[in-house]
Parts: sequence; structure tokens; C-alpha cells
Amino acid sequence: MSDKTDTYQLRKKSDEELCQWIAGWNDQRGIGHRLLGQHELQRRLRQPDAIRSWIAIGISILAVILSVILRFIK
Repeated sequence: MSDKTDTYQLRKKSDEELCQWIAGWNDQRGIGHRLLGQHELQRRLRQPDAIRSWIAIGISILAVILSVILRFIK
């Protein structure tokens, strides 16, 4: 999401500000605003999982390359 699509500046808010923004939802703002806040919060919570996934993929690729090299050395 670039700044053009982040019209409510949710990525710049701290976790506390984001939770307050979600909790301040009311009928005048509509459910869409609340869902945007919840989506941003979930994105932040999933970020460590994504990092671990890329680390695991990197280790796997390294292991495959190393095993192929060692296979040809013997």
C-alpha cells in the first residue's frame, strides 16, 4: 500500500494509535474504516511470520546448493 492508497495514514500510526482508531469506529465513519484498521493491524501481526518464512526458504536453498556441491565433490 503506497501513500496514495493509505488515505487514512494507518501505516504511520503507532500500534496504540491504530487500536484507538479502530475502537473509535462509529456509524458515521462506517464499517469500512474499521475493517481498514483491522486489516492494517493484522498485517503488522503477520510480519514476523513472513520474515521467518523467508529465512526458512533461504536456509533450504542454501542446503540444496550445498548438498549438490558436496555430491559432485565425492
